[in-house]
Amino acid sequence: MSGEILLKIYVPSKKILEKKVEKVSIPAAGGDLTVLIGRAPSEILLKSGSVRILGKNAEISEEYQIGPGIADIAGNVCNIYTESVQ
Repeated sequence: MSGEILLKIYVPSKKILEKKVEKVSIPAAGGDLTVLIGRAPSEILLKSGSVRILGKNAEISEEYQIGPGIADIAGNVCNIYTESVQ
């Protein structure tokens, strides 16, 4: 099992980000969710909010504001499809 998650963020016209990360926190409709290595495959509804790339000690290394969308998580890959990214 790889020690990283491949995070990809897309808007309708293009891919905004592709990066290997330790952990990522996403704004799920039911509350923030931290995606860890080995998570069960999931499709998650996202609300507008912050996608936070987290380091080993849960410190925030990068943050992106996104609009509503969905996250598709499978095989240590987290694809985020959203209307907008800032």
